[in-house]
This record gives sequence, structure tokens and C-alpha cells, in this order.
Amino acid sequence: MTPWRWTVDMVYAKGLGGFKYPASGENLRKMMPFFFNDLDWIGNISILEKVVSGIVDAVKKAEEKFDQSFGGWYPASNQFGIAPLRPLLIGKTDCRWIWTDSASATSNWSAEDSFIASHALLTDELILIYGYFNLEPVPNILEIWIQPGSEKMPIWNVEQMRVGGKGYIIFPEPLIIEPRSTFAVLAATRGLTTQVVEEAGLLGYQFCPKAKLITKEPTA
Repeated sequence: MTPWRWTVDMVYAKGLGGFKYPASGENLRKMMPFFFNDLDWIGNISILEKVVSGIVDAVKKAEEKFDQSFGGWYPASNQFGIAPLRPLLIGKTDCRWIWTDSASATSNWSAEDSFIASHALLTDELILIYGYFNLEPVPNILEIWIQPGSEKMPIWNVEQMRVGGKGYIIFPEPLIIEPRSTFAVLAATRGLTTQVVEEAGLLGYQFCPKAKLITKEPTA
């Protein structure tokens, strides 16, 4: 059997310390094998370290915002936990990561589409975004403009995915969107005369108290 190539010390050299609640660090360490397996497709330990570091920072921030300890994927009733980001948590009306553009041309930002319409997280919601994916052979989206809270990130051209034959991009730094913050992603697309449906979405995790994690429609 081939030894697992990632360890906590390899990926997160700073060590898992400095938590408000000791249980948070313990439960996060227990989840590290899951993260290594879930993110193994990235294949680059330096990038993996950035994502894992973002997860650690998100847990610490959620400790402060929720005033609860981190309970991993199976938190107690008085803890918050983690799950892969659900489209429903950020205002989508479908459990699938799909998006339909407008019929108007927006290739040169002559107009703009709302890939993620401006959405305000609730007091019991915190999310981490580390990348974007598009599973279409020829994506219609050309550029995305991420706006977390009051910030506006640089407009990112996603055509580079096709150069490397990949269906995703990993952002230079993970983004943490705090409770009660707004979140929007605008898009510029190819000039078309009909609407196009794409399998495209965001790569990330959500951190919420247990009651929210087991709610079918979390923003209702």
C-alpha cells in the first residue's frame, strides 16, 4: 500500500493552534484526512496548503462569529460544522450548480450577468470560496468579477482553463465571506442571441451551526 502523501505537518506547517475553543483544533485535526482526500485532485502541495490555511482561518473566524466550537462534519447541537458549499446557501434555487445567462451580448462588459446575484449571508452562515469550475466543453462565461462584502476583487478571465485542459481555476487566496456580508459574482459572456445553460459553480465550503447544516432550504 502506498503511504498517503499528505500530512498535517506537511500541509500546514504553522500547526493547529490558537483556537478559542480547544475542541475546535481537535475536531479540525480529525478532519484533515478528509480535506486531503477531497482536495487531492489539486495535486500541488503549495496550493493545497493555501486552501487548508483558508479552512483553518475560516474555523477561527466562525468561532468568534457564532460563539461556538467547531464540531467537524457531525457537530453537536451547540457547535458549528462544515459541509461542501451548497448552491442554495448563496441564493440559488436549485441543488445543482447551473447558471443561465441572459440573451444579450456581454462579451465586452457592455452589460453584465449575475452569476451569483447579490446575496446577503445570514447571521449563522460563513463561507469559504477557493475556486471556480465550469464543466462545459466551450464555456460561455469569459470573465468573472467577484465582490465579497464591500470589496471588489480584480476581474478574472477564466479562458485560461481551456489552455490547460482543466474545468476549474483555483484562486490565489481563498475568500472568506462573513455572516451578514453580501456576496455577488458578475460575469461577462460570449455574445449570443439566446440564453445558454451551463454547469458552472464555485468551489468552497460552508460553516454553519448544526441546525442550519441539516436544513433543506437553508436561506428560507
